[in-house]
Amino acid sequence: MLCFQGSFGKILATLLVLVGVEFFGCSKKAEEKVAPVPVVKPNLIRSDYKPNEIRKLCREAILKNKTSLDEIVDLDEDEQSTDSTLLAFETAMANLSDETGLLTFMFYVSPDENLRNEGEACERKVESYGVTVSSRSDLYQVLKNSKPRNKNEERLQSETLKDFVKNGAQLNDADRKTFTELNQTLASLKVDFEANIKNDHTTVLFTKIELAGLPEGFFKPLERKDGKYSVKPSAPNYVQIMENASLSETRKQMALAFRNKGQMKNIEILQQALGLRQKMAKLLGFKNWADYKINGRMAKDSENVLKFLNDLASRFSKKMEEEKKRLLLYKRSLMKDEGELQSYDLGYINYQIKKENFDLDDEVIREYFPTDVVLAGLFDIYSNLLGVRFSEVKEKTSWAPNVKLYEIKDAETRAVLAHFYLDFDPRDGKYSHFAAFPVVSGRVTPHGYQKPVSAIVGNFNPPEDPKPSLLSHEEVETLFHEFGHIMHQTLTKAPYASLSGSSVDRNFVEAPSQMLEEWVWSEQGLSKLSGHYLDHTKKLPTELLNKMIKARDFNYGTSYSTQIIYALYDMEIHSSDDVNIVESFNSIYKRVMGIPALPGNHFASSFGHLMGGYEAGYYGYLWSKVSALDLFSRFEKEGLLNPKTGQDYRKIILEQGGMVDPEDIIAQFLGRKQTSEAFYKSLGI
Repeated sequence: MLCFQGSFGKILATLLVLVGVEFFGCSKKAEEKVAPVPVVKPNLIRSDYKPNEIRKLCREAILKNKTSLDEIVDLDEDEQSTDSTLLAFETAMANLSDETGLLTFMFYVSPDENLRNEGEACERKVESYGVTVSSRSDLYQVLKNSKPRNKNEERLQSETLKDFVKNGAQLNDADRKTFTELNQTLASLKVDFEANIKNDHTTVLFTKIELAGLPEGFFKPLERKDGKYSVKPSAPNYVQIMENASLSETRKQMALAFRNKGQMKNIEILQQALGLRQKMAKLLGFKNWADYKINGRMAKDSENVLKFLNDLASRFSKKMEEEKKRLLLYKRSLMKDEGELQSYDLGYINYQIKKENFDLDDEVIREYFPTDVVLAGLFDIYSNLLGVRFSEVKEKTSWAPNVKLYEIKDAETRAVLAHFYLDFDPRDGKYSHFAAFPVVSGRVTPHGYQKPVSAIVGNFNPPEDPKPSLLSHEEVETLFHEFGHIMHQTLTKAPYASLSGSSVDRNFVEAPSQMLEEWVWSEQGLSKLSGHYLDHTKKLPTELLNKMIKARDFNYGTSYSTQIIYALYDMEIHSSDDVNIVESFNSIYKRVMGIPALPGNHFASSFGHLMGGYEAGYYGYLWSKVSALDLFSRFEKEGLLNPKTGQDYRKIILEQGGMVDPEDIIAQFLGRKQTSEAFYKSLGI
């Protein structure tokens, strides 16, 4: 998932499962890619703030930025140059993003509630201030008059001006004032929405009988209350219960708790936000928010998006009908339940069929994916492909125990390129999902290229004695995907912060990492990523891998139809002036899936994409999959571990960032224009 930390900071997110690693029991080849002896380094992300210090530093950073921008506008005509206007603006905004990004990051990770509150307050100020900046007509005119001297500066000016235009800088004074006020209110609502999810402390109480079917390890970390187990509706707990709980009422209660995070407060916030967005879009001459957001992206307009999504829904309808018949037959014949198929049946029945028909048990598969082995193997694969080396480095202190810092070096020159943190321990008040935060962006400075600093923030189940922390294969796939985002952020060579790393067209941002998911479905990849927790030399058996590959496609209808529902829902609520956001989801779910949505659900209340920068953009996950599989076709032809192909991927896809349009980047890498052939072939439709 991608959202924004302040108007000019970036948070690349998605549902992510990533865990720490201790480097023992790895192959010699893998160990060579990771330094065995950590080196003590100074803190790259400070966390020892005194009371009210974050507020003070945030205020000072904004004031400094405003002074810099005012100086640009106040320049006499003969003092105006590309350096003193366009590049000065880019530098000022990059400085603001770096300085405040370090502060607002505390909102997501600090164990100290006071620091989290100060970080949240700073984020609100930065969001509001960013809205003001991007709608300033005086700045817009100065930047528009700037004369770029080369292609890089032309690209920077073009993309910078687009942002101003989309934020109302070209409007007349009255309309611009209205637009800015609406946008500032919207910025505050975004923070409220995320805070409501983050601070939701809902738990569900179950008896041991009500949790029948759950593995014994599930119960160990749970708290007890009134003789029952207290279960938080976290993503790991949700998946475990939806796949294993044999009682349908248990699955229903967990689904309700998971889908109603944020509850009616967030429904009201989203309803208000939709109204604000429609007004803003119309002020800029667009029919609706969907057209406004999609304008300028790869998809071009909402008509193309709806055509793409409806075509996919049509192609999958036959497959979905076949899957529904299979699921209903199982429910009635083996579960002895004559009721109709329900939304909270899908995960359970699909998993039971997978275990029976393919002889696959996720708990058995997990045993081959200890987190230390997985991450060491991941480092090995990425090192070979991209020509880099990873090493853990120690800091004297960090914001929480067990946070780890890694250094990335170029394999040939040994030059340090970037750093990233790993923070995986669950704790109260912490960001509740998984995300990669680009805290400090890569860019050219007077002192050389600034080394990017990113942080992976997530929550993962701890080890269950005597077993270490183990991953499901799905989690391994997600890990590989999300680490690809980190590589996008940290291996950038783009000269400007606003166009570096993953600051690319939203329709393309997922593609590089989606492509890399294919590695975890190959014997080559899994031979490096797997190793039984009792004996790391025992890799995932080929027979088991072949069963997993066969099972990969058996419920494609359900999984892809779910993504289509989310994307169509996102488009519908952002294309209408008057929509019931609860009933709209239920209606689309019934139309695409062919069964009723969960009764009593408020899906939108916990769907952070709608308020986190992905609004009218969720279709991008499917759109970018087309690009991803086309990119993968070259690796498929030349070899998944081919270092030459990997180097081309690094230089063409990762290093350029947003300096080149995605269509051109894809053509550079493939030697031809993108096609949809690989996408539809992979789906068998």
